[in-house]
Amino acid sequence: MINSSGQAPAWQRLMLTLRQFLPFGIIALFLLSTNWAATTIFEGGELFFGGKPWKWSVWRGFTLALFPILVLYIFWQRYRLFTAFFATPLFEPRPHLVLFLSWLAEPLAAAGGVPPWFCLTGNLERDLLELEHIKKTSKKLWIWEIPLRAIWHHLPKTKPEKVLKSVTVVCSKESLTQVPLFFQNVIARYPALQHLEFYVTVVHQGEWRLWAIDPQSPPSFSGCRVPDFEKFDELHSWLHFLLKQFSKMGFREKEVVVDFTGGQKVTSGAALLLTFNREIKAQYIQTNAPWEPLWFDIVLGFRPTGGMN
Repeated sequence: MINSSGQAPAWQRLMLTLRQFLPFGIIALFLLSTNWAATTIFEGGELFFGGKPWKWSVWRGFTLALFPILVLYIFWQRYRLFTAFFATPLFEPRPHLVLFLSWLAEPLAAAGGVPPWFCLTGNLERDLLELEHIKKTSKKLWIWEIPLRAIWHHLPKTKPEKVLKSVTVVCSKESLTQVPLFFQNVIARYPALQHLEFYVTVVHQGEWRLWAIDPQSPPSFSGCRVPDFEKFDELHSWLHFLLKQFSKMGFREKEVVVDFTGGQKVTSGAALLLTFNREIKAQYIQTNAPWEPLWFDIVLGFRPTGGMN
C-alpha cells in the first residue's frame, strides 16, 4: 500500500539539532570555564595574601574542577571533536524536488515510453497501486514508475499547506533524448501534476541553464549537454549550479529534496554529499513494499555519533 508520512516529531528534530550543536556547546563551555576558574583562583589569592580566610563553596569547587576536566576531554578528542555522521530524518513533503531521470531501453522508448502491459488512467495514486499489484503478481517493473512515485510522495494529501511546487529533472546523456517522451506521454497525462513547474538542467550554447518545461510541448534539447553520471566531480558541480539557481529563484534549502532513486551509484554519492551541513535532504524511494520514501542527511556532529576509537 501507498502511505503518506507526516512531519518528524518535534522531539526527534530537537535531538538531531542538539547532536549537531554539541561540539559548539563544549567549546563555549570550555571558554566560560576558563574565565570561571581564573576568577575563582584570583579571588582566592586576594583573600589568602590579604590574610582573610578563604571559604569553600560548591560553585568554587565546580569551577576549579570543570576547567581541567574539559582540557583533558578536548585533548582526548583533539583529532575528532567534530565529525560527519549519517542521519536518517523522517520524511516530510517539500515544495521543490530534484530527481534523476533513468534511461529507458530502446524498444520501450520506441513504443512511447509506457509499457504495453500497463495503461495510464490519469489518476496517479490509482496507477501506482496498479503498478504495485503488477510487480507483485508478474514481477514486471516500469523504470519511470520511480520518478512518478517520488513526485507522488510530495503532493498534498493530509496537509494541504505542504504543496509540491516544482520538479527539476537531471538527465544523463542517454535519458536526455527521452525527456519529451517522459513529459508528453507520462507527466502530461496526470491532471494532478499540471500545477507544477518543471525544469530540466542542461548546458545550452556553452552556458549552464535551468530550462523551464511545458509538459505538453517539451523541447528536443538538440545540441545540449548534460553531466556525465560516471564523473563525480562534474555531477557534483552540476548540483551546485542548481543550488545557485534555486537561491536566485527564492528557493530555501529547507524546501529542497534531491531524489537519487533513478540515478546510479555516483549520483547517489553526489546527492548525499550535497546534504552535508545543509538543510537539503536526499531521498530514496523503496522499489518494493512498503514503497516508502527514505530520507538521508550528512551533518556535522560530535564524536559519540559514531566512528572508530
